[in-house]
Amino acid sequence: MSSIVRLAVAILWRLAALSGGTVRTRAGPARETMLKWIAELEDLHLAEERLVTPAKLWSHRDLEADEDLLRPGARPTADARPPTG
Repeated sequence: MSSIVRLAVAILWRLAALSGGTVRTRAGPARETMLKWIAELEDLHLAEERLVTPAKLWSHRDLEADEDLLRPGARPTADARPPTG
């Protein structure tokens, strides 16, 4: 899928400078930057959502004992618990 994004001339010059010493196009650094920025935004939105509606927290003891890790009413599956031994 291809998309068009309009960028200021100053940004285009900076992208050209970044890709100038390599065989990469200006799209390469732009794509990498957008992917990192999107990941950071997703993390930010998740953090903000958790502030509004906090999720269940487990203690280290709960995790070690493998207790209370399922939603209420959920049934454990065969692969829900790691093999012991």
